[in-house]
Amino acid sequence: MDKQAETKLIPWETRLRYDAFVIGLFVVALIAGWGLKSWAETQATTFAALDATLSLRYPASWAPQADKGAVLSIRDLRSEGTFKATFSVKARELESTAIKPVQDWVEPFTQERGQELAAYRILETTDTEVDGVEAVRISYVYEVEPTESPLQTSVPVVVQGVDILVAHGSNLYVFAFAAPATTFSQQAETLDAILDSVNLEE
Repeated sequence: MDKQAETKLIPWETRLRYDAFVIGLFVVALIAGWGLKSWAETQATTFAALDATLSLRYPASWAPQADKGAVLSIRDLRSEGTFKATFSVKARELESTAIKPVQDWVEPFTQERGQELAAYRILETTDTEVDGVEAVRISYVYEVEPTESPLQTSVPVVVQGVDILVAHGSNLYVFAFAAPATTFSQQAETLDAILDSVNLEE
């Protein structure tokens, strides 16, 4: 009787061991997947301007995009929504007679922005630094149409943006970041990481 009882228990033990093995594989796969995602998110691409006056690092998952007049323009294709988070760098060469404190560029720059962007409204202007160089940070909001199709009805998206103006050497650099206002706080760490990586050469 005892041997028969032990024989009947063997299939159940086998099943339990099999289930434990499958669960173990599932847990390992979850951990590996999470680790791979974290690794991918921490990878960065290095950008260096052709004149070697500027370099920075940005997430490798962000893709380059066309942006007339930009030294660098990238966007996060993985972000949700019709408007993807974007980051760009533009450089304006200054004449020797036009070189002045970066604060003096805020008013003409924001007036220009107001003509370019719909419903442009400044939230805050603060002094800051980029790679130890004096800069001005301009926070603002504006609206964009999520589609260019005239046949598709769409609701404007409220976008929150940041422009950082840096007067360095004979250039006025504009570091511009924008994301939907609803997700901007989640994307802000990316902007901080990019700015922390900026290297302005003499």
